Formats: sequence, C-alpha cells, structure tokens
Amino acid sequence: MEKINKFMNDSQTYDEFNNDIDRKLKEKDFLGALKICDEARKIFPEKFDFKFMSGICHKSLDDDEKAKKFLLESIELEPRFLPAYDIITDILTNQAETIDINYSYIAIELLDKALEIQPDNKEIIYKMALMNLNLANYSDAIRDFEALNKLDPQDALFITKLAQAYSRSGNAEKSIELINDYHKDNPERLELISQLGVAKHSKEEFKEAREIYNKLLQSPELDDANEFRFAVVNNYCESLRMETDKKYHEEYLSLVEENLLYFPSSNVLQKAFLTANILCENKEVFKKEDIFLNNMFPLDREVASLNLYLSNRYDEVETSDFCPNAFDCVINYKLSDYSEKHDELIEKAIISIKNQKLVFDQPFKTDINAHRTEYDLCKLGDKAINDIMSLVEAASNDYEKEIKLKNEGLFAKNWPKKTNIKSWSMIANKESFHVKHNHCEAWYSGVLYLKMPNNLSNDDGSIVFTSSGYNFPISNKDKEIIINPKEGDIVFFPSHLYHYTKPFKDNAERICLPFNICPVNI
Repeated sequence: MEKINKFMNDSQTYDEFNNDIDRKLKEKDFLGALKICDEARKIFPEKFDFKFMSGICHKSLDDDEKAKKFLLESIELEPRFLPAYDIITDILTNQAETIDINYSYIAIELLDKALEIQPDNKEIIYKMALMNLNLANYSDAIRDFEALNKLDPQDALFITKLAQAYSRSGNAEKSIELINDYHKDNPERLELISQLGVAKHSKEEFKEAREIYNKLLQSPELDDANEFRFAVVNNYCESLRMETDKKYHEEYLSLVEENLLYFPSSNVLQKAFLTANILCENKEVFKKEDIFLNNMFPLDREVASLNLYLSNRYDEVETSDFCPNAFDCVINYKLSDYSEKHDELIEKAIISIKNQKLVFDQPFKTDINAHRTEYDLCKLGDKAINDIMSLVEAASNDYEKEIKLKNEGLFAKNWPKKTNIKSWSMIANKESFHVKHNHCEAWYSGVLYLKMPNNLSNDDGSIVFTSSGYNFPISNKDKEIIINPKEGDIVFFPSHLYHYTKPFKDNAERICLPFNICPVNI
C-alpha cells in the first residue's frame, strides 16, 4: 500500500510540475518556468521532458549553449522524441550562419539520427539538404533534394533548391531540364526563372543569364521581395564583373548605382560600386569610395584587396592600415622541418586524395582544366589527411608568430583568437591553371605542395601573387612576386592577396592541398 501511495503522489507531483511549467510558458514567464524545471529535474532526473522544457526555456532566454546542453540530455533519455532534434538543429543552423560553420556538421549528425526515426520526414530531409548545400557538399545536397522531389514532385521550393544544387555542381543541363519540365504543367515561378539564370551563368553563358536577370528585375512582384531582388542583382552584377570587354563595365556601374537606391546600406553593393568604378577608371570617384570603405570596414579583406590594387597603381591613394606590406607576408615553410617522415606522409595523403570524390572544372570556381575534391578534407576523419594537416597547423602557428613580430598592421594586431581551417585538394595536369582570385572569407590562406612536375622551366607551374585582381586595368606599377614551389613546401599568405597559377606543358601532375584559415565570429 505504501508503494502505491508513493506512486500516486509521484504521479500527482509530476502532473503538477507539467501543468505549472505549461502555465508559465503560456504567460511567457520563461524564468519562472525554468525555476520549476530545475525543481522537477531534481525529483525526476530520469524524465526527459523536464530536460526538454529546460532547453526550451533557455532558448527563449537566448542562452543557446545551455539550451543545447539540456536538449542533448533529453535526446539521450528519449532518443525518439523528434521535437528535440528539431529545436536543437534550429539553434545549430543559426550558430553555423552567425558564429562557426562547424556547427553545421553537428546538426547533420543529429539530423541523421532523426531520419533513422522518420526516414520520409520532409522537414528533416529539407534541413539536411540545406545544410549540405550551404557547405557545398553538392552530391549530398542533390541526394537529399532528389529524395524530397520524389516525395513531393510538385513542390516548387524543392525543385528550386535541386536546380540550384545541379547548377552549382556543374550539372546545368539537368537544372534547365528540371525547371522546364515543371513549367510545362504549371505557371512560371520567379524563383525557378532565377535558377534558369544561375544555370546559364554556371555555363558562362553570361548574355543569356543577364537576359533572364533583367526580365526578373522588371517584375512588379520584386517590389515586395527585397531578399529575392538582392540575390538577382548580386548574380547580375557578378556576370558583368566577369566580362573582359569594357563595354560591360559601364552597364555594371549603372546596375550597381540603380540598386544602391534600393539597398543603400548594403556593403556588398558598396564594394561592387568601388569595383565598377575601378573597371571604368573613374579616378575621382574610386579615390573617395576607397577612403569611405576603409574607414567604414577597416577589417574587411575585400576592401583591403581593392585598396592594394589602387595604392600600388596610384601614388595619391594611401595604403590602408589593414596590411601595408602584404607581399612581405608571403612566407614559405618546409614540411620537412616539422616531420622526418614527411615523404611518407605526403605519399599517404596523395593516395587518400585520389580516393576522394573529384569534380572537374566545377563552375563558380577559379581552377581551369583541373580536378578538385568536393568535400572539406578536414571534416573527413581521414588519418592520412589529418596527419599531414597537423603539420600544416604547426607551420601555421609559426606563421602567426612571424606575422605578429612583423607587426603588420591590423592584419597582425587583430589576429583572430579562434579560427576554422578548411582544406581541399587540386589535381592539375597539363595546361591546368588558376585565374586571378583571392579568399576574402578567410584571414590567411596557404598551399601545401604534395607533388610537382619535374624539370619545370620559365616559371611553369608557379604561383604568382599580384596587386591586380579580377579584370582590372593593367599597369606597369602592378606588383607581382613569383614562387616556384617544391614538393613539401607550405606557402602562407594573407587571404586578400590576389594570386593565380601558371600552367605547365609536361604530361605530369601537380597535386596541392590549399587551405583557408577563417575567423570565427571576429
């Protein structure tokens, strides 16, 4: 009888706790609800729902770390409760966008577990697909969006995202076919027409892409769709910037000026305005814009790269404080200084790289006639890659020390306290090369050379660092330094510094492992 009474009392207390928490939540008294949750967890430590509700309260109080802690504990106690997965992956998605992209990988692990519970849950699959799309894991994104398309063939959102993944991965024809098939039986949708433009863009059919972008911008529906309009404008601008014919530069400038009226505070368009004026050689305008942007965004690497070009070419343009002597920050290290087994490590890394999924001539990338690995090598858990990247990280620490000793402007003084490293591999053959580019999403970058052709001459296969980027007007004042790397070299450089590579003529391979060190929530 005593056990029965205890059970009845416990049940009554359990229900009372739940009712009190529910009442507090309805009143939006999250602190009050959390206090009750704390008491309930002490009495019922094995009950997952009080852990779950604690997570809800902490999320509502903007304490994401504590929210994640309790939500994970609730999943441990009840691994089949889907709402916990839903809320924690929402938190992780936001943190991946605003703090650290690595949160995406934690979210994907949890979504995988949720899919084991409900394999056809469209909301879970969609979250997973978006994560993979944002991480540029295009094969996985295509797999997920194709699964969604199979579950609901008429959902235009799924078709839009699948078309985007196709175009980004180099399957533009599939993207075009998918969109046209949908429009045969359904009214035209602006988001799908936009993806037709992206597909043409990915094939470098810029004229056709711009016709589509222009048609979209004339639509009155965009008047109340600022985010969509901005995406179309951004693509339109990029298609014009990539043109080498000067007749497109004025069109580029006009487009930017027109849309700065819609988006006056957009730093993306403000930087595009400076770029367009550089291309049009509007000296008085770009001088003022350079000063304005450097004052507004002193740590912006894209602004720093534009200033590097201008300050090298024009005496009256002052070098910004970001990295006054960027070329002095190109430093070469030797893998052999960090391990006696460097040759063995290189050999194993090459084998691993060649076993990865490789993409040839991927659109929206800077390599020509080359293969690249699709996934971030640092996230594969591959021992051979991890072993060699540990040596890269050791060299990276030495690079940081050397830059700080140089006291090289804001680049050294504002060195990020926390960083992520992202790496991929390039396999270049005869006549492969990179066009001019930089890596403004990162703080500093590097390249580890795993294999180089023998007997190169005339700087074939070299990497060239330059003050001039994009299709900027060329001047004899442009500065360049050429590095002819050897196997085992690790070349570090500020990420905003433009660079390109020269092709080689031999039937051989150049295998390198580039990497970006990106600031976390700087």
